[in-house]
Amino acid sequence: MAQTKIVTIYPGMNRPYYLKNQGKQQGTYIRLGGKADKKADKIQQREQLILDYIDKHGFIINKEAREILGLADSTTKRFLKYMVEIGLLVESGERKSRKYTKR
Repeated sequence: MAQTKIVTIYPGMNRPYYLKNQGKQQGTYIRLGGKADKKADKIQQREQLILDYIDKHGFIINKEAREILGLADSTTKRFLKYMVEIGLLVESGERKSRKYTKR
């Protein structure tokens, strides 16, 4: 028996699906389980690591985020940009002096 859960879908790295006959507003859904679930958990864990660091230190820079997450420079930049896009972080400064704070 299939279960239905109603959740808020925030903009992110993966597009949600939707039922054409119900339209994007009413028929949007996400798939749960399998690889998607693991990926969502990993993203949530990374977000929490960044937010916890900011709570403790007031801001984070790319180098610190890279060390905390254990990711490559370009991947870390992409992830921080994603967090800005979904409204978790605010960026200030240019290039190497860029800092990220909580919104």
